[in-house]
Amino acid sequence: MHTSSTPLALDTRSWGYAEDFVQPDELLREAREQAITLGLEPISNGSATALRFLAHLVQARAIVEVGTGTGVSGLALFEGMGTDGIITSIDPEPERQSAARAEFTKAGVRSNRFRLIAGNPLDVLPKLRDGAYDMVFINGDKLEYVEYVAQALRLLRHGGVVV
Repeated sequence: MHTSSTPLALDTRSWGYAEDFVQPDELLREAREQAITLGLEPISNGSATALRFLAHLVQARAIVEVGTGTGVSGLALFEGMGTDGIITSIDPEPERQSAARAEFTKAGVRSNRFRLIAGNPLDVLPKLRDGAYDMVFINGDKLEYVEYVAQALRLLRHGGVVV
């Protein structure tokens, strides 16, 4: 039991345990390797596990993702969604979306379950429908997070979640 008034910090072993508790499948590992090859920093295994859990928890059927990357987060979200769930993913870099499309296809995700939009998220988000999404995952330009969150709150249905 922690009784000190100082916050409890995770040590290296605890952090490693949390990251490695659920092992990623082969497709997620391949998508992470592709991201590293492109010079991107993919989300961690622990983050992917948390996304999968949250998508399942809110019974997400419609998700907006800001920052497609190479599909690591998208694959995790698809694993947490039902078979009819749809992801709308926005990224300014078309080559990232090409990599994500390849990973989704390799995973057997039907093309009608994802909509990849190449463009500036702050230009695209205002065009999406209010209250139509169960979850918004933000993994874009850190300097624009305030604007992303403002848009995300508009896009969410009642009870939806911003990550």
